[in-house]
Amino acid sequence: MKIFITGITGFVGASLANYFVSAGHHVGGIGRKPSLPPFVSGLCTYKSVDILHPIEDIEADIVIHAAALASDTITFKQAYGVNVRGTEHVLQACRSVGHFIHISSSSVYNFRDNKIKFEDDSGIEFNGLSAYGQTKWLAEQAVSHDRHDFKKSILRPRAIYGKYDQLLIPRLLKLVKGNRIILPEQLTKQISLTHISNLVAAVNLCVTIQSAGLEIYNVSDREIYDLNIVLPALLKVVLANKLRTVRIPAGLFDLFAAVNRKMTVSAAFNPFAVASLTHKSILNIDKISSQLHYAPTHNFFGGCTEIAEWIHREQGWKNFFKEAPIPNF
Repeated sequence: MKIFITGITGFVGASLANYFVSAGHHVGGIGRKPSLPPFVSGLCTYKSVDILHPIEDIEADIVIHAAALASDTITFKQAYGVNVRGTEHVLQACRSVGHFIHISSSSVYNFRDNKIKFEDDSGIEFNGLSAYGQTKWLAEQAVSHDRHDFKKSILRPRAIYGKYDQLLIPRLLKLVKGNRIILPEQLTKQISLTHISNLVAAVNLCVTIQSAGLEIYNVSDREIYDLNIVLPALLKVVLANKLRTVRIPAGLFDLFAAVNRKMTVSAAFNPFAVASLTHKSILNIDKISSQLHYAPTHNFFGGCTEIAEWIHREQGWKNFFKEAPIPNF
């Protein structure tokens, strides 16, 4: 089978490419980097392409659209160019494709109501979403309304983590100051996370279990996590030393958040980042479990050691402290 991946040089795209190459498929893709990074299989064909502009027609059985601009500090205009117009350009190039799989995001949900999110809850209170969430939802609409007659799948993972992650893990490491972990007192005790291997498994199920029309699925680990437990657990393994947890009192945390909303002391400390740390944010995965027999086998605690080994072997953890804002889950 011929599989084409946009954003193949990124964390998600690379992980998908490596999996499908190992499964014996012909894999090609595009990205903005001049060449494939070393963690992507050299068996993949690659071309540097900017999806901000129309692209050449894609010839493949399966297209996995993983390219996106992911940040909670970008403007709507910046996010719209890549996430919406870019998706439209990729769709326009899919004239002879059998299945289009769109990697979306749980950011299409507004978690500030502390309710468990089902697939039908997306786009509600649109103005309350981040620019990233708004544009990912609009990208989903582009996929949904596309007139090409091919199968379409939309996957909504929550806070993807794992080896080769250069977004979430660096942000978590920013919470460490010396031998202390600085955490808000009111960290959420109920949050969904998605191990990259579970997301890859979900994509593979979409590829192998054929059906018609459009399907939308939440994707996450089976476990519901407590940030008060998982953040110190990961950071202690990565940094290989004992860390003392220092709590920011709820009143002080809320005060700084309120001041920051008015004065923007820190762009990273925005309402969406704050909400991601303090609000319940759970995905319901009953639909993908029942329809595709999705059974996630990886979890955060099992992945800590692998993440730590990768950082020490290939990156050096000190490099992760550069330009890493407060985490947005």
